[in-house]
Amino acid sequence: MPRPTRSWVRKTYTVSPLVEQAIAFRAAEQGIDPGTVIDILVWNALVKPDEARLKQGGFTEEELERIFAEEVLDFLVGDEAIEALAEELTVVHEDDGANLKQVKNLVKRWRKTRQIETEYKESIHETYKNAGRSPSILECGCIKVDWLNPA
Repeated sequence: MPRPTRSWVRKTYTVSPLVEQAIAFRAAEQGIDPGTVIDILVWNALVKPDEARLKQGGFTEEELERIFAEEVLDFLVGDEAIEALAEELTVVHEDDGANLKQVKNLVKRWRKTRQIETEYKESIHETYKNAGRSPSILECGCIKVDWLNPA
């Protein structure tokens, strides 16, 4: 079961025309709301935990979800990574082209919401393992393997 929808708070800020243009460009490039772009920028600059803080632990479930989502979305850049995920993840039981299209749609939704449903985490983890990587929250001991597949 997916976790509840993240509570977004609408804020008004003043930015220069150059920053506004850069945000609009990035939002259009990723097909997401400009507010989400600002959220990503603030996360990366101010909130994202470093390795030392990860090892300390003590994160809420929502923070763990966000850390995982950000890493996954950094990993799923480019067609090659998304195709690798589509090999592990079967969304539709039709031809490969339909499945790949649905996986791309899923990734697009994750980019908008920064939320990855539990049912997809194990497939993502397998894709990571095949690429010789592992989620940092697993490497630092913030979660156990069954967090990725609680069923």
